[in-house]
Amino acid sequence: MTDRIRKVPPPDPAEVPAGPPVPRTPTDADRRRRTDSTLAGSCAVLGAVTAHWWNTMPRRWWTSTPTLWVALGDLAALWGTVLLLALVLLAARPAWLERAVGHETMIGWHRRIAPWGVVLITVHVLAAIGVTAIGETTFPEAAWTLAVDYPDMLPACAGFVLLLVVAITSWHRIRDRLREETWWVVHLYSYLAIGLSLLHELSLGNSFTGRSLASRLWLGLHLGVLAVVAHSRLALPVLRSLRHDLRLRAALPDGPRGVRVAVTGRDLEGLRPGPGQFALVRFCRRDLWWYARSHPVTPVDGTLRITVSRKDPRAREILALRPGTRIVLEGPYGVGDPDAAGNEGSDVLGAWRSVPAVPGATGEWHAGDPQAVRWGEVRVRARVDGGRITDVRAVGMPDLESCSARLSARVALILREAVLRSQSTDVDMVSGATHTSRAYLRSLQSALDSASRAPHADPRPATWPDGSLRP
Repeated sequence: MTDRIRKVPPPDPAEVPAGPPVPRTPTDADRRRRTDSTLAGSCAVLGAVTAHWWNTMPRRWWTSTPTLWVALGDLAALWGTVLLLALVLLAARPAWLERAVGHETMIGWHRRIAPWGVVLITVHVLAAIGVTAIGETTFPEAAWTLAVDYPDMLPACAGFVLLLVVAITSWHRIRDRLREETWWVVHLYSYLAIGLSLLHELSLGNSFTGRSLASRLWLGLHLGVLAVVAHSRLALPVLRSLRHDLRLRAALPDGPRGVRVAVTGRDLEGLRPGPGQFALVRFCRRDLWWYARSHPVTPVDGTLRITVSRKDPRAREILALRPGTRIVLEGPYGVGDPDAAGNEGSDVLGAWRSVPAVPGATGEWHAGDPQAVRWGEVRVRARVDGGRITDVRAVGMPDLESCSARLSARVALILREAVLRSQSTDVDMVSGATHTSRAYLRSLQSALDSASRAPHADPRPATWPDGSLRP
């Protein structure tokens, strides 16, 4: 039989038509290098702001209480404003930044930076009121005098109140009680808060009063961030929708998952969609155009498949949409999972699919029991080989809300690494996601229990090291 096999010579590379260039997937080393470069640039901005603040302070400013309060308050305001601008930049999710550092890193930075920006601005406000109250003026009277008698302070006070509202509604205990639309509208006020505060910074700030170059650079920093937001969140999605002519092909019930939306258009490969990514989707209808929600998006048979959860409050309205409805897409975001390409029935959808598989992992997969949480259901699979956990994969995570989808991605990544490192479910919960973390570990534990009950061959050698037979 072997003699009958005719060996076919390999084709000449010159005769093979050249296909489209395949983009190189960034490695961990590339991400670390880009992340370090981004952090170095951010530190350079903070360093330049601090150096400018130092040069504008009077000599021996630390020798008297009023000048000390003014100096530290000004520094807190400068740092806090830079951090707030960084938050706005991260929330805009520009493609160049996501490619550089990764979606998970951006989420982590946003969560770490957010409290410090609000704290520093609050320190600045308290220091300003304290300096005004030196003497016989009470603290409330000083606050009123500062707001009414100084130019551009009323808009700044309004901006500070809006900033506090955004911060309070971001607390997870309050956030869980708000509708997605309410939370989204409240967070839009953060842009207004930064804009209202800019006026008094330029007219009253010690670092900018009478310094035209510094004022122009500070204003340019704000306008630059605004330009990135306008490009990433407004101009680019609209231009993509028009260029690719994204239209609704069909919206069909998808069993327990909800609604399956098929999107057609021109040159969909130009969007670079990947399985496991997600996007903010707007359906251009009179009562839905303002409604943007995070949905998993997967390329299937020349179309884009968008999965809308059955718990989405607008699922019935989306199901009733007519074919041909225009769609505006922000994204796709996240890192695709090549293993799921073309998997029509895969449940592994959403931002949490950006968790990559372990290279070279072996063993059998075992499914865990589903665990219900408020925002969805958590299901985990574990790959076990010889009593050792070689890989863990989430096959169901809460992704109804855009916030919960991003949090699920963070939980899936952190807990997976912790479990593989400790080889058990006895790991710390993820801060800010206690319920999801507990459900993840319970589902994983049930998968490990299933693996321990499953019949399998003894992976140990047949003999002891001295050559005697193992019982």
